Amino acid sequence: MANESRKCASGVMWSGAQSIVEDRSIATNVKNVSLLILDDLGKEFELSSAQAIIRDVIAKRYDSERPTIITTELTVTDIGVRYGRALAERVIGEAEDGGRFVTCGDLSLRLINRNCAA
Repeated sequence: MANESRKCASGVMWSGAQSIVEDRSIATNVKNVSLLILDDLGKEFELSSAQAIIRDVIAKRYDSERPTIITTELTVTDIGVRYGRALAERVIGEAEDGGRFVTCGDLSLRLINRNCAA
């Protein structure tokens, strides 16, 4: 799988979870951008080292109060099992911190967007 990551103007970066795990420079950069869009959390290798990298990125961003938008097919429970309770709590966030977990159910937003374009 090719590394996919895009840095946009004004400190916004989009990156797939797999790219963060595969490339140390991406893992370093995503910790410091103003806004990270982390795509496909849970699609990276199921290795403890990969999980540690993801935990580190999210923890650093959380501690420095940098917003992160995460897309995933995992439930909050799945996130807790795979990455640990602390990361799941960071992802859920507190309402006063602006944290929010939105569930789309079995609805595929990719298919909706394709149908709307037709």
